[in-house]
Amino acid sequence: MNQSFGDTKTARFVRGGLAATTALVVLTMFPYTIQPTVHIKELLYTLAGALFAAVVVVDSMRRGAPLRRPSGLQCLWLVFWLLNVIAGLHSSFASHSLLEIQKLTSLLLLYFVAAQVYGEPEQVQRLLAVTCAAVALSSAYALCQYLNLDPFPWADRTSEVYAGLPGTFGNPNYAAHTLVLCVIMAVYLGTTSKYRWCLALTPVFLTHLYCTSQRGGPLALGSAVVLWVAARLIGRVVKRPGRAVVATAIVLVALAAATAAGAMALTKLRTGNPFPFGESLHVRYHSYYSVSRMILARPMLGYGPGNYRIENVRFWTPYEQRWFADTQQMNAHVHNDILEAAADAGLLAAGLYAAFFVLAVGRALLMAFGAADGHRRRLGWALAVLFFTYLVDGAFGFNFRVAPSALVLMLLAGALDGLDAAVRPAAAKAGRRAIRIAWRFALVVVGLATVVFNARVFASEYWYYWGSSAAHHGNLGPAQAWLAKGARLAPWNWEFGRQQGLAYARQGRFAEAVGAFDVSLEKNPYFIPTLAQAARTYLALGFNKRTAGATLDAQRAAIDEAERLGLRLLELCNALPVAEEIVGRTAAFRTLLLEQEGAPAEAIRAEWQRAETHLARAIELGAGNLASLYCAIAEARNGQDDVAGAEQAYRSAAQAEPARGETWRLFSAFAERAGRHAAFLDEAARQMRRLEEAGADEGALAALCLWRARILWQEGDADQAAQAFRRSVLANPLVPSAWNDYYRFARTSDRVDAFRRTVLEAAAEAEAKGKSVLPGVQAAALVIKGGKAGPANAAALLLDALEKRAESESGVPPLVALGWAADLLGAELEQAGPQLARRGEALLDLGKVMDDLGQLAPAQTAIAAAIPLLPPTETPAAVAHWADILVRMGQHEQAIETLRNIVESAPLDPNLRLTFARTLARAGRIDEAKAQYGHILNMPGIKPEAQRMLEREHAAL
Repeated sequence: MNQSFGDTKTARFVRGGLAATTALVVLTMFPYTIQPTVHIKELLYTLAGALFAAVVVVDSMRRGAPLRRPSGLQCLWLVFWLLNVIAGLHSSFASHSLLEIQKLTSLLLLYFVAAQVYGEPEQVQRLLAVTCAAVALSSAYALCQYLNLDPFPWADRTSEVYAGLPGTFGNPNYAAHTLVLCVIMAVYLGTTSKYRWCLALTPVFLTHLYCTSQRGGPLALGSAVVLWVAARLIGRVVKRPGRAVVATAIVLVALAAATAAGAMALTKLRTGNPFPFGESLHVRYHSYYSVSRMILARPMLGYGPGNYRIENVRFWTPYEQRWFADTQQMNAHVHNDILEAAADAGLLAAGLYAAFFVLAVGRALLMAFGAADGHRRRLGWALAVLFFTYLVDGAFGFNFRVAPSALVLMLLAGALDGLDAAVRPAAAKAGRRAIRIAWRFALVVVGLATVVFNARVFASEYWYYWGSSAAHHGNLGPAQAWLAKGARLAPWNWEFGRQQGLAYARQGRFAEAVGAFDVSLEKNPYFIPTLAQAARTYLALGFNKRTAGATLDAQRAAIDEAERLGLRLLELCNALPVAEEIVGRTAAFRTLLLEQEGAPAEAIRAEWQRAETHLARAIELGAGNLASLYCAIAEARNGQDDVAGAEQAYRSAAQAEPARGETWRLFSAFAERAGRHAAFLDEAARQMRRLEEAGADEGALAALCLWRARILWQEGDADQAAQAFRRSVLANPLVPSAWNDYYRFARTSDRVDAFRRTVLEAAAEAEAKGKSVLPGVQAAALVIKGGKAGPANAAALLLDALEKRAESESGVPPLVALGWAADLLGAELEQAGPQLARRGEALLDLGKVMDDLGQLAPAQTAIAAAIPLLPPTETPAAVAHWADILVRMGQHEQAIETLRNIVESAPLDPNLRLTFARTLARAGRIDEAKAQYGHILNMPGIKPEAQRMLEREHAAL
């Protein structure tokens, strides 16, 4: 027997390392990547492949012992790997294919290592026992998930994936691929005295497998039982191992054909269709058809490993297009390993992949039929069943694309080679020493390259996790920095550009956003979410350019690109509502450009018709934003002078989403333009009743009441308008525009007293409930309640609110938020007598508020009235402010004459004289201004710092 390496201390170390790697790959999770159970597992087996391959070749060279020659099975897999490398480098997305090539290379290294270090059944049994123990721990963790006791949940516990008990595998299907193998391992190990305890794990694995609801696994186990029974029976009749293997293969093919025919006939009788049917199965059938079309288009080298997820979109069937439009999900893999091998690297690669399993099963059966040692025969049966199960399971899933099951396959294949090599005579050293050193060195270098590459992948996924999480929570600055780091590490990953584009778009930086989306689309031009987001952003960029007054060509460039992307979306997935919406909205935008160019009315009308057609199609396809789309259709119909159609579209928008304020704003504007007030009021009344019956929140009712009140006001129905305004502000007293409109209505309809009572009612209710109240309402309540200090306190509150710009009024113009309260205060101060406390202070603050609101005339009136009532220390500043307002109003002479009189009455006040000098300068009376600056500079007691400032201003004149 060849004991040149398999029985050494190094070999024992490597076997222990492989077993530990298997356990770690099964159990390890890393929560700081988007897929917490994928990238860390791939990194672990990549490290193991490089490390143990280096250990094996270095130890072999150190001892001068030969390595086991690759078997025919290993050579077949090497050719399969080589075909994938060639296909990847030849593909349209070679950099993306490198991801899969690296994984295949690492797995090949592990295959090579296992073939060198395994040689005895006991060694393989230890590996299988460790695998079973690790998967049992994962099943225990799945039980914690089932009981909602997961100590470190890595996904939404209510998600469908989590409900399937994925354990540490990340997906129930992924778990099932390894569980079916462990069922067989546990049964086999249960036949040995040392590992009989593994038999107790079989019910655990079967229960977990059942909970995953995966269909391929149980079918694969049933097929494995058929193989074992058939082979055992044939072995009793056919004594020569080779012939027994051939007979077993023939019987299996016949049984498979008969079973398939029988199942199809039974299904035909039961359902009228020979194929099983269900939504998931229907998706599988269509995906098999679309991937078959892919393979026929490129049968020689396919599309490159891993590029199915990029290229398959172009081959979707109409059903797959509809399925994506409904679920927003797409397959990353074919649910058939052989078909995916063909899509990756061509039909020859698929044939090699299938041949690998046929040869592995055959070699294992040869061992089972012909080995002299009983332990080897039992292990042969186990390996034959394991490889056959893997092949059948892979025909309904993608177990070779999942790290734990892929690792197990390579180690089992290596163990099979090692068991075979261990009973063959040792190979003599072959070839020149330089050649042996060269290929060993190349093996180490390749291993190191896989580690470097996969470390970059892992680091990029780490930064992607933090970047996308930060963007999701609105921390856009750090998000961009982290995403940029990850993008530099993984230039093939289109998700970085997409996330960067989304972050830029949230900041309103549309030019940078479309640039990021374009970069992402260069890496994956068929990724529908990026296409849709890029098209929307180009559309927003067009509107942004229009608002900024950009040229028609600049606007048209953005819109043309948005439309191109929208049409591209329709080409790839014509069942996608967002694609129809984008094309429709670009057509609507184009009408603005045509109008600005003076295009013929027929051309504009045709574009409006095109917009309506696409928008209506988006609704037919099940778009979610119905209200927005119906409003856009109303605009398109209005552009075609179809007023009745526009009215109906607005009604449909209101019915689709009655609480949407934008709908009512647009409907209201339309009703005012087209004289359709009655239609608006009718629909508003219907939707109010509907909202009340549904128990809608008061905020939605308040908004609708406000729009209804405005239309009633315009219609002249003061009584109904008053009721609607009152209900609106009481239902939601935190809407500044509602108070502003209500006050304006009350002033014009002589209902100020009712308005004042409503203000007090709203303030009292908020105080009783401990809720916040708008500064305008609070100030108005102080005015209405009266009291000697009420108006002064109200004026101070308004001034403070203006300075702080309360967050509750963000985005609302100050005049709308506080102007009505300031007007109410002004009327109160005008009527108040001298008994009012702090009247001068109140008038001065009111003047400052009016000035900040842009109401210069009331501001100068209030400050002028305040000046005589102020203490001497406050007079200069008030006079300066008042004069500044007069100058801004263009009343320079009045300001100058008034200031001249005040300065003459207090000639030694430097502040008053400085105000006078500055006013003269602003009026263009430079000589007089210089004289006043000279007077001030000659006054005693001027501080050095003030004197330098005065000299600078004087010199500037």
